[in-house]
Amino acid sequence: KPAPRIRKALRLTDWAFTPDLQNEGLAGEFYSFAHDAAHWQRVTVPHSFNHVPPDPVKFDKDTYLGEYRTWYRAGLPRPELHEDEIAYLHFDSVHLLSDVWVNGEAVMTGHLGPYPFRLPVTQELRSGPSREVLIAVRVTYLASNQPGFFSNGLQFAYAARERPGELAEGDWEDVGWSG
Repeated sequence: KPAPRIRKALRLTDWAFTPDLQNEGLAGEFYSFAHDAAHWQRVTVPHSFNHVPPDPVKFDKDTYLGEYRTWYRAGLPRPELHEDEIAYLHFDSVHLLSDVWVNGEAVMTGHLGPYPFRLPVTQELRSGPSREVLIAVRVTYLASNQPGFFSNGLQFAYAARERPGELAEGDWEDVGWSG
């Protein structure tokens, strides 16, 4: 088939957000039409969430690591796709690990990245159960109380100040964001 000659971009502007500090999102099916997200916070992406991990683990003498999850959901009317059209879901970035669902179907798991990526979602848009499209994203953040701890140059959380032998909320500054 020839490559599409016309591109149409639909911006997803109505995002809902919730922290998942107890890691209940998968069991609660946060990605599905059945889950009621009315109580979720309305946000604009890019969006950041600053949080001290609930149970940081001692990694060595002075370093603690922790992780936590958040969820984002967006909906839009189902676009009409002709036989020769292809649909992609494009992300400018999602920090740090992400899983993506479209209409309750997982379309990508364990994506590592701060870099732009896109997913083909033509099949999911054509086979969805309703006239609406639901996009859900679970983000896993990794955090440390040590500045520069991650050797890949991507620092998502770091110590605001050093207090040996004591961990307090002021010791963490999480700068992870999604967009």
